[in-house]
Amino acid sequence: MTEIVPGQLPSAPGTDVLGNTTPAGLVGQTMAPGVAALQAAPQDTDQPDQDEDQTRATLGDLPGVQALQNILRPVKSPAVAKMASGMDAAAKSNPAAVAAPGGWAKAVLAGVTGMMGSVSDAAAAGEPAPHGGGALTGIARTLQARGQRQAQEKEAISKEKNQELLRAETTQRIAMNTRNMYRQDMQDRKTEYDQGTSFMKNLRSRYDTSDNQDDVTQDQLNNMLSKDPNFWKTHTGRPTGEQPVYKDGKPAVDKNGNPVMSPTYSISKTDMTEKRQPISDAEAEYLSRWTGKKIPANTSLSFSELDALSSQADGVRAAQTRMEKANQEDMSAEQSRRVNDALIDPQIQHYIAIDPVGGLTEARKNADAHLATVDQMIDAVEKKNPSQPGQPNPVTLALQQKKQQMEDASRKIDLAMSALTPAAKENYEKKVEENRKQTEVERHNKADEENKRQEIVAKAAADKLKNGDFIGDENATTPEAFRASLPSASRATVDLIGQGKAPINNLSYLLSRKPEVINAVTRSYPNFEPDKIKGYMENYTKYTSGKTGDQLKSGVTALKHLQEALALNTNASHIPGTPAYNAYMNKIDTLSTELATFYGDSTVPAIANIKSTLAATLPGGREAAITTQAQSMMDKFGTLKDTWDESAPSKEYAAKMPGDLAAMNAQRNILAKMAGQTVDQTPAAPKGAANPNPGKSANGTPVWKMSDGSIQDASGKKYSQQTGQPL
Repeated sequence: MTEIVPGQLPSAPGTDVLGNTTPAGLVGQTMAPGVAALQAAPQDTDQPDQDEDQTRATLGDLPGVQALQNILRPVKSPAVAKMASGMDAAAKSNPAAVAAPGGWAKAVLAGVTGMMGSVSDAAAAGEPAPHGGGALTGIARTLQARGQRQAQEKEAISKEKNQELLRAETTQRIAMNTRNMYRQDMQDRKTEYDQGTSFMKNLRSRYDTSDNQDDVTQDQLNNMLSKDPNFWKTHTGRPTGEQPVYKDGKPAVDKNGNPVMSPTYSISKTDMTEKRQPISDAEAEYLSRWTGKKIPANTSLSFSELDALSSQADGVRAAQTRMEKANQEDMSAEQSRRVNDALIDPQIQHYIAIDPVGGLTEARKNADAHLATVDQMIDAVEKKNPSQPGQPNPVTLALQQKKQQMEDASRKIDLAMSALTPAAKENYEKKVEENRKQTEVERHNKADEENKRQEIVAKAAADKLKNGDFIGDENATTPEAFRASLPSASRATVDLIGQGKAPINNLSYLLSRKPEVINAVTRSYPNFEPDKIKGYMENYTKYTSGKTGDQLKSGVTALKHLQEALALNTNASHIPGTPAYNAYMNKIDTLSTELATFYGDSTVPAIANIKSTLAATLPGGREAAITTQAQSMMDKFGTLKDTWDESAPSKEYAAKMPGDLAAMNAQRNILAKMAGQTVDQTPAAPKGAANPNPGKSANGTPVWKMSDGSIQDASGKKYSQQTGQPL
């Protein structure tokens, strides 16, 4: 456990665990040039170096003296400001001398002699020298005084920088803690609000705070931040409550009907004198336990130090609480100590807030993908410009450093995941499956609602129209001419049906009650075959319910499990008793039943026969069985889809596949790849094509020459015979 020394808290990190720049890092980047310039300045500028390269660009050149001034001025030091002014005066009084070789040193010398600190240096040197010291002692004392003064200035700048870095990190942690809290349920949010209220009350009574505000809304806080970019340097706060979010004058709710809430905050301003106050036994125990740092009771902490440590502790405590909730048991003291190194990381806390199991699992996958990418980049760099003995490629070194950061992130993720129990992982898998089922139900319900809505709209439109509205020009010689002769309302209904947008159930109504509508559709869309409507509707019923519907549902699931079985078929899965063997056998138990149902024969012998082939023990037997099953699934799916396509009154309605048939069709390429086949993506020739073999339009779309001489694609869109462009 790291021991905290009062007044010497660690500097805020500039990057997170994946190497991303944090707010503290941004502050460090803005401060660094000035600090680096001061630290790199010569300790004695009275004389230029004798071996100085006189050919290099001088301060008189662009960017000139101003370049060094621009570096020095961001450093908030009166002495450095005085130096910049002295340089400025030297440049203005004798620009030619400054521009000459070695002029940069003269300008710096002028700046140094103008610094207020030079007076104190000379004063210190003017004191009587120790007996026997002579002139050398006086010179040494002058240099010593100058060194002490410069060290004090550097220390002041360093403290100011560290103070801003610490405030930046604290603000970042408070923001991330609030975001993570917002993902939790009401009970957990209330715990965090109570913690925030207690902290702010204690902070205000202990330190010199002002501008104390409570119940600050998110909008009000955002407004404060936009008006004052340095707000976080002088203020702190915590979420201490919440209020409803309103939309259109009414309380907003989520998809489950729960009210949407937004945090409210307690905000305080500090005078930034950073006076120190001792902490109590309870505070020391809380901070030590959750930060992993040894902080004794009565340790005197400044406002910023207490704020920083508390934000760290709050984040770790909340993360561990969420993991314990997922585990359905508390961590032991040893477990808590062991995972503290991971839980104190804000990114790890973020993953856990998403979901202890799901968030960390997804983060680990992402880390592996990043590492693989970096390895590929290193290989590519080394092939193009290999590192030499003692001279590594700098790009390779940079990539290796990035790789190390990612490996460190992976280590923390693994450490956090090691604290998850099997029960947590099992409950997560159940939740994922429940969410999948709920999403599927919602998708089906949404589709049904849309179909009903369109059916009502189309039926209402059809009921209002008279027979004569669909007669059109009986002498029209082309489909386009006939369609154009229809009234706009009638044309809209014809397009709805002809383009496959009409509800399926509405077709039979139109066929029996409004034959003139169907006739207008066939005149406008020659590819539409009304005699198939009845069979199409019967197939739709079969494909969404009954035995065929069950087959398709099993097929969708079987395809997923067939892929998983292929992945589980490792060398270890052939050794009875191993976890890999058990996992593979459990998978094919389920898969065998699903395949048998999909093929239409779910008897016990049929299931046993499929399982026996998938459980083969000879080398290559399982792979062959999986490939064979994929081929059989392709054949069965092809039969089901062909039946569907052939029953459709047009290609547009063939594309309106029931949900499970559409789901399998979307995975057809994956299934074909497993079966060692390829899928022909060329659409079928449209009705009336003079030749079944298509050509290509200017944009590569398959097109056919029709019996009337026109050029069309599968949807009926026409193309120019001269340019191949759509008309």
